[in-house]
Amino acid sequence: MNIQLQTSSTWRVWVATALAGAALLGCGGGGGGGTTTTTTPTTTTIVDSFGVAVENGFGAGDSGGDGSAGDGAAIPNRPVLLTDSTGKTATATTDLQGYYRVKLTGFTPPFVVKVTKADGSTRTSLSTAALKPNGFITINITGLTEKVASDVAIAGGKKGASELTPAIVAANSTVIQTSINSLKTQLASVITAAGVNLATFDPISVPFTTDSTGYDKVLDSVKVTLAADGSTVVTPVATTTTTTTTTSGFAGN
Repeated sequence: MNIQLQTSSTWRVWVATALAGAALLGCGGGGGGGTTTTTTPTTTTIVDSFGVAVENGFGAGDSGGDGSAGDGAAIPNRPVLLTDSTGKTATATTDLQGYYRVKLTGFTPPFVVKVTKADGSTRTSLSTAALKPNGFITINITGLTEKVASDVAIAGGKKGASELTPAIVAANSTVIQTSINSLKTQLASVITAAGVNLATFDPISVPFTTDSTGYDKVLDSVKVTLAADGSTVVTPVATTTTTTTTTSGFAGN
């Protein structure tokens, strides 16, 4: 009788132990109270105006601005200054191709951008574009953007592009498209000859490289001068060259 009781008791202990072990296995081994899920951190790729991934200095949610500075040739290794509507500034230096890039997280449009050329003169550009989280807005700086900047500044009561401010841009933003449309009408043959779509051409926001094709070829085909009253004048080189060559044989720059 004692043997039977001992055996029965042992059996009950064994069953209890087995059930407890099964319960632990059902709970993920008893260590975490459920199935452990591993989450892989996600990364956000930020690309510039040319679709190139930007990593140094940029993280998830950041915004940037970039563009090419050129006057028929690149404006290389020169300082760029961007000013936003609150007076905040960002600086950069163009590379050998005239390309620049700035971080604009926390900045507020509109923007005025200037590049100082080797001779001390400047080229001005502007933009009212909203910033792109995880992306870039394009703000080129060329003789054509100088003309647009000049027209906007004059609309704001100033003499020319050198006096342009973000506040003037904000108050006269409709002049930007009017000026661009005027340039497209004036330079239609030049733009088309360069293989650029006249309908979509925008000298401020169309990315380009200084390789004598496309937009850069348009810049090769125009002459940008400063009039006596401070305004900027753009003239097709073909018209000027033909007239000058016929009368004197000299082709000016």
